[in-house]
Amino acid sequence: ATTIRINKLEAKEDQTYMFHVGTGYDYASFSEAIAAAASSIVNTPTVYVHSGTYDLISENQARASLGENLVLIEKSMKIIFAPDAKLTALFPSSYEYYRDCSPIHLFGNADVTFEGMNIECSNCLYCVHDESYGNYTYTHKFINCNMKYTTQHSDGVSQCIGGGLGRFCTIIIDGGVYESDTSSWDTL
Repeated sequence: ATTIRINKLEAKEDQTYMFHVGTGYDYASFSEAIAAAASSIVNTPTVYVHSGTYDLISENQARASLGENLVLIEKSMKIIFAPDAKLTALFPSSYEYYRDCSPIHLFGNADVTFEGMNIECSNCLYCVHDESYGNYTYTHKFINCNMKYTTQHSDGVSQCIGGGLGRFCTIIIDGGVYESDTSSWDTL
């Protein structure tokens, strides 16, 4: 016998749906939860990242080995972090092609909010790449985030947020700590 379940949930602008990340929750990895939220029918899903350290390189080995951006976010969403949740992307300095990739890449016409994000990265382009390849109107919010870029790569870039930093959108930075060697005019 075949059973077919049809979920008639209709997405509405004010609808909230949570995607939980962490041990004992629906998603064990940050990357899986972001992908599930991005493919959901909910207009602006919420991802809640529970306690733990999430290694974005381990979660995205194939992309990392090619020097590609690890987590791509092109759908509006809100991502909330528990106080003891942490993302890491500590690329080895021996691989030059990492210099063009970022652990998190925001692009397209998506309003994205990070609340309480704690991320540490090294030897890549930026911790978060704020990018748009067109005339979009969107808002990226960083609320009480802690970003740390620990090792700059060979061409001197060492930034927490880069790639435009509001050139094509609105960036809201409300509190937090952003540690890096800022070496370019359009980065933080």
